Amino acid sequence: MCGFVGVIFKNPDQAVDRSRLTAARDTLAHRGPDEHGLWANQGVGLAHRRLSVLDLKHGQQPMSDNRYSLVYNGEIYNFQELQETCKAKKLTIETSCDTEVLFKLLNADGLESLSHFNGMFAFAHWDTQTRTLLMARDRLGQKPLYWFKDEQCCVFASELKAILRFLERRLVLDPIAIDQYFARGYILSPRTIFKDIHKLPAGCSLTLNADSWEHAIASYWDYSPVEVPSDPGKAIDQLDELLSDAVRKRLISDVPFGCLLSGGIDSTLMTAMAAKTMGKGQLKTFSIGFDSDDPRFNELPYAKMTAEHHHCQWNSKVVELGDFLELVDDVSDYFDEPFANFAMFPMRRLAQLCREQLTVVLSGQGGDELSAGYEGRYNWAVATTDQKIKPSPMDHLSSYLSRSNLLPWAGAREAMYSSQMSQTLLKQVTGSTHVGEFWMRHQQFDTLNQALYADVKTNLPDYLVCVEERMTMAASLEARNPMLDYRVVNYMLSMPTSMKVRGNQFKWVLFELAKRYGPIEAIDRPKRGFTPPLGQWIVQAASQLGQMFNASQAS
Repeated sequence: MCGFVGVIFKNPDQAVDRSRLTAARDTLAHRGPDEHGLWANQGVGLAHRRLSVLDLKHGQQPMSDNRYSLVYNGEIYNFQELQETCKAKKLTIETSCDTEVLFKLLNADGLESLSHFNGMFAFAHWDTQTRTLLMARDRLGQKPLYWFKDEQCCVFASELKAILRFLERRLVLDPIAIDQYFARGYILSPRTIFKDIHKLPAGCSLTLNADSWEHAIASYWDYSPVEVPSDPGKAIDQLDELLSDAVRKRLISDVPFGCLLSGGIDSTLMTAMAAKTMGKGQLKTFSIGFDSDDPRFNELPYAKMTAEHHHCQWNSKVVELGDFLELVDDVSDYFDEPFANFAMFPMRRLAQLCREQLTVVLSGQGGDELSAGYEGRYNWAVATTDQKIKPSPMDHLSSYLSRSNLLPWAGAREAMYSSQMSQTLLKQVTGSTHVGEFWMRHQQFDTLNQALYADVKTNLPDYLVCVEERMTMAASLEARNPMLDYRVVNYMLSMPTSMKVRGNQFKWVLFELAKRYGPIEAIDRPKRGFTPPLGQWIVQAASQLGQMFNASQAS
């Protein structure tokens, strides 16, 4: 796991200001405290910060040869299999790190190689001979990538702050992004809070020709339906195999490893599968509770029960009001734009707790969006499960988005009062500005799976994964998500509603799978969110929060 920043000048004779690039790179020191590097040549500069996880002696970046250069953030989980692919292509592999595999396959096959990578990643790959930049982001958007382009240069980075530090100029706020924030609590890709800086959407590539100065963005992945056994037991068997393999692939590491454990279904499954692979007493687990009189805000007893059941080491922390007050200013430094997800506070403390002992953790992120884990969010879709949204004008999509709670704090029609915002939502959810075109391509979706798909394309990468990624990286901690293995995503989105909701049991398929591992007392209970008792804390600390707000306004 790492962070990078780079610049491409249209004029190859333009010298790269190494001190500016170094300063921009070092705004990402939290993403990579172990090593740093910089490469510059003919109007191009690439800089990198490394968090060493695999092959600690090798894998330094930027990685380059006489023609190509690469900066990369993430993990390629099937890199060992791809080493054999490289050998078959007569490509020399000299290390045991995934960076070299990515580098060699990109050199050989360019864009065509993207379909081979199973992992979380964002990278920038430069071809000196053709003066072409290739950037890409993983299928589910687990790793971030921002970019800026004007008439003279293109700047790209793992976080907004690195681009801002390199440019050293004032930028205009994007009013459509502000619309989105107040409607949704976050800003949809490809927009950011700044009009001229963009997020590369999940599952997309960007190609820039530095001679013509033209660029193109293309989607290289979308959901692909797979066959699911009609018998529920066999379907669960197959899901068990897929998830177990996804977990095994994510346990490869040369540094200490652990698992986030809330005590809920998803984290219980990840813990059980990892513990089964690693052996009795080998897996460290980490849990957070909240200082509150309301038992709904404390899942620590269930987390402890799960850890003991699977013979894991257990570490825990209770987050208090003082932690919240301390973190109010701290967490904002890692988002760089407006973001309203209060899970950032406990996630920050949980990541810090983990980092005291290890560098890599497994997470259960994604299970709710793939199996209908939010009853209040999806119950309307279950009630109309025999319906399919037919090709229709904007009225039907706005109604769908509103009912599915994708626009939680405003009616969809009011929130999408501008045509620009309407087009952004359509493009993000459907891959097209014509909603009918998308639904014709995915006629197998019933109403619930339409809602789940929309969440996977929007809420998951830009909101839920984002908060976990930023808060773990703030602590120099790598989080891996087996649920977001694209094979698991394809399989679970292909499951019918009858395997996701049965009676009053939402998330049925994962509930049944988790029961195979236990403990049943931790699994068979009402769902709890990863949110602190903010109402209670805000009342208790109203005056302190007011003083903090006034102080920030004055500064």
